Amino acid sequence: MVALCSVVLGAVAFSVSPTFAQQLRNGFGVASLVQPLANAVFASLSASTVTASTSVQTPQINGAGGMTRITLPASATDTIMSTAPTTGSAVGHVLDTSATYASGDKVLQLKSGGTELAYVNGTGSWVLKSINAYNSTPFVIAASAANGASAVGVQVQNANALSTTGAKAFRIMSDSGSTEQAYLIKDANGWNWRVEGKPAVTYNAAAANPKTILSSATALSSGAATVTFSTAFAAAPICTCSDTAGGTAAACNATPTTTQVALTGTGTHIVDWICIGDR
Repeated sequence: MVALCSVVLGAVAFSVSPTFAQQLRNGFGVASLVQPLANAVFASLSASTVTASTSVQTPQINGAGGMTRITLPASATDTIMSTAPTTGSAVGHVLDTSATYASGDKVLQLKSGGTELAYVNGTGSWVLKSINAYNSTPFVIAASAANGASAVGVQVQNANALSTTGAKAFRIMSDSGSTEQAYLIKDANGWNWRVEGKPAVTYNAAAANPKTILSSATALSSGAATVTFSTAFAAAPICTCSDTAGGTAAACNATPTTTQVALTGTGTHIVDWICIGDR
């Protein structure tokens, strides 16, 4: 019998029949195994008229050398499908390393045409360019921090320290990336929020007695409205208001106390108001 394939397993060598050799190739989907195993070498497989199997049922590729590369036939899509049944805690796929990786290592790397797109480092952090919500659904960030006086739900950080005036630590866009609506900027007074179409407000934390600023828009009812502060001021703040309903300015008055501001004006007009004081 003429052997099509010689197989070496450890120190034992043997030959297989042409039928078994083709079944072996079909079982691996006509994959080209480049340095597949340290203790198993497949040699002299015939390349003639072998039909690829559409699935691999029970491959077990083990060895100290690991599997270096699997090359699929041209225009093929690689699908890895788990058969683990759902149990509420089932695990479909596990990617593991024999050593514990450090933060500078890459547990998983994603490439396209040889160019790196993303990776997971040794501490479990994803490093990637952007994240987009799927199929027009809202993008949700859900933290799991336990409640407490020092709890932090979501933390946004930058790999490099931003200290130059004009640098923005955070920005909010209302479209695909061309229209800025709000941002956190470093200016001469520290870090301050800016909102498109709203007056710039600076919180000077370096001052001996920093102020609390409250502002909003409130609709009047029969020419009056009262806004109660969520936290009382130490003394009555300074408040002012402006009537902008219907695009026609009208008289508006703001009378504050430590716990509220009383607004008076015209009919059901909407007024913008702002209060500044100590808490």
